[in-house]
Amino acid sequence: MTKTLVLLIYCTLAGGYLRAELNLLTLREAESLLEKVHEVAVSQERGECPQFSATYEDTDQLMIQVRRSCGSTGGTLINNYVVNRRTGVVTQWGDNAAPIAEPAVKSFAGQLIRAVRRRALSDDEARCLALEAAKALPGWGGGDATVTVQPFGKAEGAEVSFNANYHSLNQPADSGRLLSVDRNTAGVRDDETGEDLSSVGLGSLTSKISALRAPAWLTDQDTLSIAQLIPAAAQGIRNGCRFWTGGAFRAQEALVSLSCDGKQAEGATVIAVNLRTGQTTNADTGEVFESAESKGLASQLLAERERKLMDLRKEVDATCHQP
Repeated sequence: MTKTLVLLIYCTLAGGYLRAELNLLTLREAESLLEKVHEVAVSQERGECPQFSATYEDTDQLMIQVRRSCGSTGGTLINNYVVNRRTGVVTQWGDNAAPIAEPAVKSFAGQLIRAVRRRALSDDEARCLALEAAKALPGWGGGDATVTVQPFGKAEGAEVSFNANYHSLNQPADSGRLLSVDRNTAGVRDDETGEDLSSVGLGSLTSKISALRAPAWLTDQDTLSIAQLIPAAAQGIRNGCRFWTGGAFRAQEALVSLSCDGKQAEGATVIAVNLRTGQTTNADTGEVFESAESKGLASQLLAERERKLMDLRKEVDATCHQP
C-alpha cells in the first residue's frame, strides 16, 4: 500500500500546530463534513477510499486536500477544500470560491456547529477555573487564608468575570482581583495586569475539562494493540518491524501500517481501525479483517475509555463542587 504510506507521511508533515479552542471544529469533524460533499461521497461509494490531508491556514481555516487512495485511480486528486472551523462553511479552494450549498453539507454543518457550541464552558466550570487560577496568584497560596470567587457583572460574549477575594486568617487583611474566563478557550486573564494566568493546578484542571469534550473513541495506542491481533496485519512481523499509526486521514478511522527497518513492509496490509466501534478493515478494499481476540480487545478498550471519562467527570466534579 505504497500510495497510502506516502499520503500518511505527507499529512504528518503538512499539519500545523494551533492552540485548540472548544468552539472550533476538530480536524476529524471537518473531515466528516467533507464526507458529505457529493464528489467525495461518490468516490467513497465507488470504493476509492478518499483520504484527507490538512493544512492549517489560520486558527479558523483548514485547507483539506482529498485524494483517492484505492483502486486504479489511487493517489489522484478529488479536490481541495477550505473548511471554516467556526462556522462550518465549506468552499472549494481558490480565489472567490462560493460556499458549497449542497443540502447534505449545509444540514450536517448545522448539526456539527450546534454540537461544537455546546462545548463552551458552563458557569460552574468557568467559576471553578477562576478559583483555581486565583489560588495560584502570587502570595495567595497556602493554608493561612481563604480564597473565594464570585460572579461580577453581566457576561460579555464568551467572557465571564469574577471577583476573586483573598481573606487572611492570621491578620486583618483582605485583597481582591478581577479575573475573566473565556468560555471558548478556557483561558483565565487577570484583568488587573492583563496577563493570562497559568499554574500546574490550573493546567491540570483545564486539561481535564477539555478532555471531557472528547468522544469516547479509541486512542492511537489502542489501535496499535488491536492491529497486532489481526493475522493479515501481523503475518509479516519480524525483527526490526514495528506497527505505525498517526494523523487523521479519515474522519473516524486510524490507519495502521507495518514498517520494517524504517521502510514500509513490502506487501503488508494496511489496517483501518474504526475509532468509534473498533471494527478493523483492509484500508484498500474495505474487507473486514477481524479476529475474536481483536474484537474482544476493542470492546474492552472502548468500555475502558467510557470508564475513564466517567472517572474524569467525578474528579472534576469533586474539585469544582467543593464548599
